[in-house]
Amino acid sequence: MLSQGLNQANLETLRLASCNLTGNSCKTLALVLQASESHLRELDLTNNDIAAAGVQELSPALSHPNCKLHTLILAGCYLTGESCRPLAAGLRSGNSHLRHLDLTNNDLGELGVGQLSAALGHQDCKLEILKLSGCLVSERACELLASALTSKPTSLKELDLTYNHMGASAVSLRSKLQREGCQLNIDSNAQRWMKPALQKYACELTLDISTAHPELVLSENNQRVTRVEEDQLYPDRPQRFDCCPQLLCLEGLTGRHYWEAEWGGSEVVIGVAYQSILRKSHGAICKIGLNTKSYGLWCEDGHYAVRYDVNETTLTPACSGFSRVGLYLDWPAGSLSFYAVSSGKLTHLHTFHSRVGDPPRPGFSEALFPGFWLHRKCTASLCQVK
Repeated sequence: MLSQGLNQANLETLRLASCNLTGNSCKTLALVLQASESHLRELDLTNNDIAAAGVQELSPALSHPNCKLHTLILAGCYLTGESCRPLAAGLRSGNSHLRHLDLTNNDLGELGVGQLSAALGHQDCKLEILKLSGCLVSERACELLASALTSKPTSLKELDLTYNHMGASAVSLRSKLQREGCQLNIDSNAQRWMKPALQKYACELTLDISTAHPELVLSENNQRVTRVEEDQLYPDRPQRFDCCPQLLCLEGLTGRHYWEAEWGGSEVVIGVAYQSILRKSHGAICKIGLNTKSYGLWCEDGHYAVRYDVNETTLTPACSGFSRVGLYLDWPAGSLSFYAVSSGKLTHLHTFHSRVGDPPRPGFSEALFPGFWLHRKCTASLCQVK
């Protein structure tokens, strides 16, 4: 039914980010791409666990004569180096119309980059934009890219290699690509980005006692907070929440960051806030998630919801009974994602998207501070990401 509906809709852009799709879901999408009635030019599958099986289904469609796909976004789709083999075959096809491929935040490594490099060096590859940000691109992998892109005139106009560790080879590649008229982004080129998945963005946080409501007590080196019944004798501070039982961390975050939090008790809100959030107001206006200054995940007796201002989305997680969540902030891209964490596995819950400026563009207006709101006798902790 999905296949028939998409074919009849004359769609040119299809955004299925964070829709709990799997490899099997890609069978239907592949049929759509190969249909003679298909008008689809952009497909966004960000934050879906399609993995290698999904790419195996989609890739043959890229070389089908009826496929008109121009942009394919597979960011955060749990791809590996082996997943790039069928993708590379599609890029080498003379029938492919693909010009923009986004593989951000997939653990491709040298194997995957090697497969893509071979495709980029092929005469039939017409790719113009390739995003490999946070893909475990090493110095050796960068050398493979350099060899492919300088062996013949390239159609590539933009290459994103941010959040990788390529050493001096990245500087050499940039000088070569500049001569070809290709823009190369190699910001955040460091060893720390060679950790798998979102672990590479793990950050250390500290709860800020100067923001803590008087009923909140900190412990474990300011990594844990508990709500008690008696007011603590905290000094008055302009940044302290006087009416709302919550607190923020010391660190204001920009860039890409990942952290995990654990909670106990009947109701806790886990989220982030701008420094400009109200601190002294009565009622819910200063509560995390109930204003335009914050984003929150409600965890209440096994029920979950995300909130921003007046907007609320009830969640039905694929997993249940979890008490630990991961948060991934891509500040420049204007996205904040929540994940259920169970036995080391991440299950995507929700992603907020923010736009700023005029005309609007992805992004946040200020640094974001992680924080908690707690019901009576509840606890929340910042966790070490391993």
